[in-house]
Amino acid sequence: MDLKLPILLAPNNYTPLKRTPWAGSYISKQIKNELYPDEAGSKIGESWEFSCDPDFPSKIWRAEKTLIELGKELKIPFELLLKIINAADNLSLQVHPDDQSPYLKPLECGKPESWLIIDKEPGAGIYLGFKRHLAAYELRHLLDQGNILDELQFVPVAEGDYFEIPPGVAHAIGRGVSLVEPQQIHFEQSGKTYRLWDWDRRYDAHGTADPIHGTKRALHIEESIYAIDQEKRVGKDLLAALYKKPKINELTPGIEVHSYAPNSYYQTTKLNLSKNKKCLIQITGSYLVSLTLKGNLIALAPPGDEAIHLNKGFSALWLPGVKPMLITAQSDAQIIFVHPIETSLHISHS
Repeated sequence: MDLKLPILLAPNNYTPLKRTPWAGSYISKQIKNELYPDEAGSKIGESWEFSCDPDFPSKIWRAEKTLIELGKELKIPFELLLKIINAADNLSLQVHPDDQSPYLKPLECGKPESWLIIDKEPGAGIYLGFKRHLAAYELRHLLDQGNILDELQFVPVAEGDYFEIPPGVAHAIGRGVSLVEPQQIHFEQSGKTYRLWDWDRRYDAHGTADPIHGTKRALHIEESIYAIDQEKRVGKDLLAALYKKPKINELTPGIEVHSYAPNSYYQTTKLNLSKNKKCLIQITGSYLVSLTLKGNLIALAPPGDEAIHLNKGFSALWLPGVKPMLITAQSDAQIIFVHPIETSLHISHS
């Protein structure tokens, strides 16, 4: 394993369907299809591309080592989690706590996250916060009566939209939405999600909808209500604060960089490359994670021209001190970069 080159991660770290009964087939059909053609069309709700969660740790590609083990060896606490999510049905209404929540158990932590929309069906959208302030007793009553939907803010989305989801915001991904989700998670801990409402659905033990004989998934009403920030996390002002418009820089025709404003933990950048276009990638500071969503890329490290393929469906870890990489698009390509704020990413035309 050459630590001066991007390190590929195993591309099939999927969560089981019993955890994601709302899963669709976009990930298997559009992102992983060239890696696993026999699985194209299978349901995948979440692909954990970069993870040090002890339940679903990433593995180094073609190596008997997890990302957690590598982090311990290098004394680098990787505190990013990067997922691809595809929702064929609405996700539950959820809220994430901050690290101070008294409901957190050992090895659990709060988490901020972000959503980068990569695909959506006509009319699809997301739910972000409530339309108005709801006192705790009123929220409990609405949940008991099953009337919470009318209080949620629905936001239609488009490809390229980017939203910050800080702790304390009630949220749900709507049906027909696919997105990349960066998160900040403490090393070797699990970022906690509390389920506030689940559309009154029932499932069997395998995660298949069964409205007659199925069981409802567990809810976390008191934990959620404690976590929700009702003073700041409601109304149109909330939506304006959560939406982040990218800064778009066309380096040259066929090379376009979309930079999204950083939060307190990480920054996300999207790079679009037309076929045969080249650019130089340099990082300083800490590590960086890349995820190739479209096309195939070759990355070369001069002067020895050491090569690595960053093909569609693969994520890679770029460690501190990685060589400047000249990447060439073998086809029209799109690659996502996520890095801690102490890392600097420089993309230039070559």
